[in-house]
Amino acid sequence: MIPNPNVSRKPFPLPVVALGPGTQNDDAPEFPQFPKEMHTFTAPHGWMLRETGCSEAAVAWLERFFQAIAQCPEGPVVAAVDELSEPQRRWIEDAFGVGEVVAQTAAPFSLRVRESAFPGIWHEVVLGADGAVVRDEWRYAPYSAKLVDAMSATSHDVCTPPQAPTGVMNGPALVEELRHWAGKGTMGRAVHVLNLTLLPLTPADLQMLNDWLGPPMVAIAIRSYGQCRVASTRLRDVWRVQYFNSMDALILDTIEVTRLPEVVRAAPEDLALTRSRLADYLAELAR
Repeated sequence: MIPNPNVSRKPFPLPVVALGPGTQNDDAPEFPQFPKEMHTFTAPHGWMLRETGCSEAAVAWLERFFQAIAQCPEGPVVAAVDELSEPQRRWIEDAFGVGEVVAQTAAPFSLRVRESAFPGIWHEVVLGADGAVVRDEWRYAPYSAKLVDAMSATSHDVCTPPQAPTGVMNGPALVEELRHWAGKGTMGRAVHVLNLTLLPLTPADLQMLNDWLGPPMVAIAIRSYGQCRVASTRLRDVWRVQYFNSMDALILDTIEVTRLPEVVRAAPEDLALTRSRLADYLAELAR
C-alpha cells in the first residue's frame, strides 16, 4: 500500500526502546561500605620514650602508680598528677595512649573522661567554670566512678508521668515500667533492658520518651568498628544505650536500668591484661 502524503499522522505515544540481550548497560553491584582500617595501640619502646623527653619524675610517678595497682588488683587506685609539669603530664598521656571510651558531663561539674589504651585505666579531668583544670588524675578501676556520681547527682527516683499527646500508642506503658524500676537499686539483680528497636512504637511514642527522659547530663561514646552512645536520663539508674554501625546508622536502641551499662565497664579479664601489660611496659622503660 502506498501511503497518502495528504493524510496527517499522530505522534506515537510510547518511546521505542531496544530490548533483549546486549541492549542494556550492566549495572555495577552495590554493596554497603565496610570498615577497612582499625587503629591499634603499640606501647613505645624504651629508646623511643627517652627520645621524647621521658623524665625521671614521670617514670617515678608511673612506677608508684603500678605498685599501687599491684597491691590492689581489683581497684580502685587513684593517682593525681598535680606535682608534675605540663610536659610530664603530656608524656604520661602519650605513654598510656587512647582507648575506646570517651565521656563528658555537663553537671553538677564539668568532667572529661578518657579510657587509655590499657583497659581499666581512666584519665579524669575536672574543669572549672572558666575551663581551667581543677583536678587531673588517673584511675585504675572497671569504670570511672565520677560518671556514676554525676548521674546520681543529676537524676531523681521519681518523675511525674507526661501527658500523652496525639498519636501515642505504647509510650505510656513504657513510662510506667521505667517509673517502677528507677531508683530501686541494681545490686543483686540482672540489668533491666527495654529494647525499643523491637517494640511497636510510633514516632509520637519515641518523642514523648525523649522529652520525658530529658537531656543527658552524662554522655559516653564507645568507639570500635561501629559506635555505642550512652546517655544518662533524669531517672536514677536509667540510661539510653544506642548502637550504630560503621555508616552511623542506628541499629539498636535500648534503655537500660543499671548503675552503669556493661558496655562502659572493663571486664576482670581486661584488668588482668592491663596489669600484665603495665609490668612489661615498666620493664621496657628500665632498659
